[in-house]
Amino acid sequence: QGINAEYMGALLTKIPGFFFSSYKQVSMFAVLLLPMNQFADIMKRCIADNADIGKFYNGSDLAKNSSYGIPKGSILVKVNPNIDSFTRETILNGIKSYFTTDASFLIDVVDLEKTADETLILLQMFLTIVSVICLLLSFFLLLISSISNIRENVWEFGVLRAVGLTSNQVTRIFLYESFSVIISALSLGFIVGIAVSITLTLQINMFMELPFVFTFPDFLVAVMLVITFITTFAASYFPGKVINKKQISNIAKENIQ
Repeated sequence: QGINAEYMGALLTKIPGFFFSSYKQVSMFAVLLLPMNQFADIMKRCIADNADIGKFYNGSDLAKNSSYGIPKGSILVKVNPNIDSFTRETILNGIKSYFTTDASFLIDVVDLEKTADETLILLQMFLTIVSVICLLLSFFLLLISSISNIRENVWEFGVLRAVGLTSNQVTRIFLYESFSVIISALSLGFIVGIAVSITLTLQINMFMELPFVFTFPDFLVAVMLVITFITTFAASYFPGKVINKKQISNIAKENIQ
């Protein structure tokens, strides 16, 4: 109100480095981006129209040679992206030399991005290690389950051997049964996991007003699939070989050593 329409350029909902939102509940915390000369003009009008603002701001806390006679809360410095680290550190130290209080601080975006990338790599390694440990535990669980399943169905396998199936065919039956269960579990796990992750991401993006980007962890999923198939094969193949080494008569009598 009381500001000419010539100052109005655009209404934004999101811009890097600044807080903008399309939700009216937080509109009071939004910022206004405009040239400094226009801000100086608006500030002069506000001081002239409101004596309380003039008492609060008298220009005594302005830095020396401050442009346009307005206070600055922060400054953004853009440097050549191709400069080396030594030159960048020299610029950073030069800026820090002007700090007179502990309330001033400097953020290096390049270093911040590097730290974030290293953190993501460490997080990915941690998740991979945890997944490998879980799969190793699952291997022993699957091995015990396979041995128990074979012992419980030993009569069925003895009958299959008696009707003419070879030991390799019986071993393939063990493998087919185990892989059918694992593939079904993987399919359901992928569907449920992707659905839950997309739902949670959309909820977070709704509040953060960020665009939805689906990133599939190719490397992690590939490693998990390879380890899963290896553990499934090992947990089914070796117990089956133990059964196949027994005589049909011993299998029928459940004389498994």
